[in-house]
Amino acid sequence: MKLTAKADALKKIFQRAADAIPAKSSEPAFMNFLLTVTEDSLKILASDGNITLKTKLSGKDEKGENVIISAEPGRIQVPAKILVEMVTKMVGNVITLNLTDDTNLSVSDENTFYNINSIDAKEYPDIEMESDPSSSSSVTITGEQFISMYQCTSFAVAVKGARQCFLGINIKSGDGRIAFLATDACRLAQKTIEVPDAPEMSFTVPVKVLSMIAKTENLKEVKLELGDGKALFSVGDTIYQSRLYNGEFPSPEKIKPAVTPFSLTVDSNEFISALDRVTLVTMGDATPLAKLTCSADGVEIAASSQSYGAAKEHLKNASFNGDIFQIGFNIKFVTDAVHALNSKEVTLAFAGEGRLFMVQNGDDSNLQIITPIRASV
Repeated sequence: MKLTAKADALKKIFQRAADAIPAKSSEPAFMNFLLTVTEDSLKILASDGNITLKTKLSGKDEKGENVIISAEPGRIQVPAKILVEMVTKMVGNVITLNLTDDTNLSVSDENTFYNINSIDAKEYPDIEMESDPSSSSSVTITGEQFISMYQCTSFAVAVKGARQCFLGINIKSGDGRIAFLATDACRLAQKTIEVPDAPEMSFTVPVKVLSMIAKTENLKEVKLELGDGKALFSVGDTIYQSRLYNGEFPSPEKIKPAVTPFSLTVDSNEFISALDRVTLVTMGDATPLAKLTCSADGVEIAASSQSYGAAKEHLKNASFNGDIFQIGFNIKFVTDAVHALNSKEVTLAFAGEGRLFMVQNGDDSNLQIITPIRASV
């Protein structure tokens, strides 16, 4: 096996594939790339056992020049992270990979030479992953739509200590719509887009696979496909395959407040800045809490901690509807929701003290629901 390719193209594809490699694994092969060289391409397979990426380097670059300069077919396993580090640090315009024998792969440019211990390709686990062009459980969306849904929900994914499904994002389609839904049991975020003829399907995947796709440069479109116990996402010459998470998500329509007699409309930037200032006194706290007080005297945000003291902020450009009202909340949760709405003004809609509340901007396609927290300030 031997491959000579444009360095820039090789670096990009290796760096993309490296996202699928785990920090550690009980399966040694998952720390490796499976490289397959054909007469005109380099194919890379990378997996952590739950998420698998298959991508290909071929064709021409932006200058119209072939990215593969020469190729001699073959297959090999190579330790992924060290290979990526080596290739990334090389400064030549062309890089050559040359399998000198069954256990040694040389990596070189005009200035640098490396020799990497490699492993027989036959020892790599057998992973089947092929997109089905005729699948009825598939839909294609634009890159802009995908990024919008991901950015409006991914922050609400649970980090740890939750039901398995809450560690991922639920993707549901049907009735001409597709929605991404995430929750950590303390907040819920959902973003919906209109997609004619979207098939009926619902599945949950680890947030990691969606974050990998979201990093794609100039993302044009993404094909979502539900298979047997797995989901596939096709992006150009790259296929991402993910295992599915089991478990039910709460229905946003059932938990969102039906009546909100209290509402506060604020300038988004002013509100975020005020939250940022009062949160200074909560530095080091596991949960940065604030108390919001709304009355005829105005709107005040307060926070305190035993370590640093207390802070208060009066909002000038705020409009409150309702009687005197107080509620505590996680500052980060509210900040994340406001950022997700990405609008000049937002409205916090309250059902009552101690009850779920929503952060809105008049766009029903972007739902942000937050659980209040008792805050003693």
